[in-house]
Amino acid sequence: MPAEIPARAAREMAALLGGRPEALDALDAVAPRTADAMAAGFADVLSESGLGRAEREIATLAALIALGDTGPQLAVHTAAARNAGVDDSEIALLVHHLVPYVGFPRVLQAVGAMGLTRVPPEHDVDLGDHTTRVTDRPAEGAERREPLVLLHALALDRRMWSRVLDLLPADRRVIVPDLRGHGRAADAPPPSTLHGHAGDLAALLDRLEVPAAQVAGLSLGGAVAQTFALDHPGRVARLDLLAAVADPKEAFEGRARSGEADGMAAQIAPTLARWFTPETLAENPWAVRYARDRIARMAPADWAANLRALATVDTRARLAEITAPTRVVAGGADLSVPADEVRTIADDIPGAEYTVIPGAPHMIALQNPDELAAVLAR
Repeated sequence: MPAEIPARAAREMAALLGGRPEALDALDAVAPRTADAMAAGFADVLSESGLGRAEREIATLAALIALGDTGPQLAVHTAAARNAGVDDSEIALLVHHLVPYVGFPRVLQAVGAMGLTRVPPEHDVDLGDHTTRVTDRPAEGAERREPLVLLHALALDRRMWSRVLDLLPADRRVIVPDLRGHGRAADAPPPSTLHGHAGDLAALLDRLEVPAAQVAGLSLGGAVAQTFALDHPGRVARLDLLAAVADPKEAFEGRARSGEADGMAAQIAPTLARWFTPETLAENPWAVRYARDRIARMAPADWAANLRALATVDTRARLAEITAPTRVVAGGADLSVPADEVRTIADDIPGAEYTVIPGAPHMIALQNPDELAAVLAR
């Protein structure tokens, strides 16, 4: 007779494994007392408060990788980690983190058993006064269109686009850099205006030998994309402005000063509240954990410099000069840049298409990657 499973153990099994594990039934047949001990582990250890399911599964994966020769268990717990909300990109970073501790042989052995999603290639690019890291996914087969460049929001980095990138058609080269003062470009001299960011993008395309590209930017990235389209019009084949502003806001300087005076911990709650819906914040998926971590770890000087650069946005009076086919996208639930405000940008760009993603907050790429990828792929 199968081992009796306490209700709390059954709940953990269902949440992590989708139901009763096959290994438990196998143990029941030959070692019922061991099966009872395994069931007790779900009831008394995994259901204990204090450590969440995601944290426990990350710790379990680390232990199994360190032990070595644990392929079947790694497959089970990789699936359990995903069920607990751990993203494949987080698991890949865990694997990278473990290399100096457990060595390449065990890490390589583990990767073969875990079935991780393939990570797009990355490389460093020297832009003169600083080096940036770029995700550079090549097109599969013959490249029929210009590459797509994705520009991230304030405080985040190239990984903001990871979910969207996975959903974009594979026949398109996609280039995703860290902007100055962000990610691996955090040690760069701080920007003073958006024209500096636009110059960085021009230099990047030069280094990558890309004469023209479709450029899409969200929030800060959208302001940079507008500036780039005006400073380098011949290099923009298409423009996508997502939750973007074309006018400076008084709040930018206040947020810059708060970062300098109060530190980055004080920026987390108000920023996340502007970026995500309350329901998503309560769920606390990878997107929120990633954004929280990036804000907390950003240098206050980089935060302030980029906000002050954003406060120099001067594109409104020149939007009519943009000749590239343009799409302007707003989030229907955006509290940071409401849809009606975003619409005015489309109104001022000749022939611009205006799209609203219903229910999407400011951070569309993180909370609504499926809908945004579908728009960008059109």
